[in-house]
Amino acid sequence: MGRDRRTFVLSLFAGGLVLVVSVFGFVGMLGRPDIPWDELAQQTGIPAEALPGAALRVDGFPVVDRDADFKFVAARHRVGDIIEFVFAKDGREVAARAALEAHYAGEGYPLVFFLTGAFGFLVGFAVYLLRRGDRRAGYFYWLCMAFSAAVMISGEWYGVHGRPLAILPGVAFFFAYTMTPIAFLRFALTLTARDHLPGGRTLFWISILFGAFFSAGFAASILLPSAVVFRLKGYFQVFRVWFVVLFVAGTALLVRAFRTAPTRVRRDQIRWVLIGVLGGLGPFLFLYQLPRALGAVSVLSEEAASAFFVLLPLALALAIFKYRLLDVPAFVNKSVVYALLTAVTVGVYMLAVEAMKPLFAVRTGAGRKWLSAGAAFVAALAFAPARAWIQKLVDRAFFRRGYNERLALREFAERAGKAWSAGDVLSGFADTLAGALPVERTGAFVPSPGRAPAGAALRTGLDDGAVA
Repeated sequence: MGRDRRTFVLSLFAGGLVLVVSVFGFVGMLGRPDIPWDELAQQTGIPAEALPGAALRVDGFPVVDRDADFKFVAARHRVGDIIEFVFAKDGREVAARAALEAHYAGEGYPLVFFLTGAFGFLVGFAVYLLRRGDRRAGYFYWLCMAFSAAVMISGEWYGVHGRPLAILPGVAFFFAYTMTPIAFLRFALTLTARDHLPGGRTLFWISILFGAFFSAGFAASILLPSAVVFRLKGYFQVFRVWFVVLFVAGTALLVRAFRTAPTRVRRDQIRWVLIGVLGGLGPFLFLYQLPRALGAVSVLSEEAASAFFVLLPLALALAIFKYRLLDVPAFVNKSVVYALLTAVTVGVYMLAVEAMKPLFAVRTGAGRKWLSAGAAFVAALAFAPARAWIQKLVDRAFFRRGYNERLALREFAERAGKAWSAGDVLSGFADTLAGALPVERTGAFVPSPGRAPAGAALRTGLDDGAVA
């Protein structure tokens, strides 16, 4: 018992560290630098799309790998740093100097990565806390940790900016990325009748070695620094194929489990897991990952393919909370409600601030105080109706059975309050049962109390034979 408790606590602690590192990596990613191709095109007279192929030297070292070398430069510098470039033009060298620009300058912050990862972390922690000791919940927890960390950090070098401490999210990204397919495979196995996967331990250690190799190479390339070591990421194409193979194997297990499911409820559970996996990871793997691994042009960009990730945690949440894939207790309802309510309240507050700015002198201290007070008042007014609306929405989406039962009781109470006789009450009770239960017909019989005549008995929906 003590060992199980220590494992549980250590797992939660490790998951918490993964969450902290992932948020740190996402914050760094917001400042991701990029090569200013348009400005360089103006300086050199070379079309922007031809500049990577014409590059001879960048930041003092020769350009060998036109994909990795520019990423290496961006990883070692911040937005605004001046970089020297040398290009080949008409048989001569052309030098140019330009400041790195913000990658997300005109596109907005990549909030889809943060929201998808945050929701995945929330679902993973909730299930693990509520289903402590459950083997399937444990595999699901680590699947959520690995997937959410990889999505939230998004790239090993995006948030480095030359900072040694920022290497940590990059290392976490590689291990999360390489462990996601094996965690998915182990979770898929729990939905089948098999308890053991042949070669499962070998698959696990192969994924660990992938993560260790790429993490070590990435850290060394930044700390030394060395563009040669950074180019070792070119072998990541091998892992892309490995990821697709494990994904197909896990999906095949789910399809087989779906086809052999003994009950309709079980099929519904597995169906939504399949929808999440195929809809969330399928476009990324087959329209971006696999073409790159085979040296072809990807159908979708990394950002477009990653946008589908949000479908995976949503479908898994539906399978868990609505179809009770992991039999999570219903009191998680309140956690979902108040998490959404917090987001709505903050959103109302921010909108109120923007809407009320013209009414206050926001450049003065008193004006800012009145602006904050006014926005808080608006948010407070919206709190109660928003809570009622969100509660109803969550109940209908994820806790439909309990919602229907409460609705039937409320309708019966209203009808009983308007009844003129005991017969009306009994009739209303029978009608409520007929609407709430999946049966063809209902009936009710209340025998005569004490020594009352037989005619005092009440019945509805029953014939004489049934009453007898």
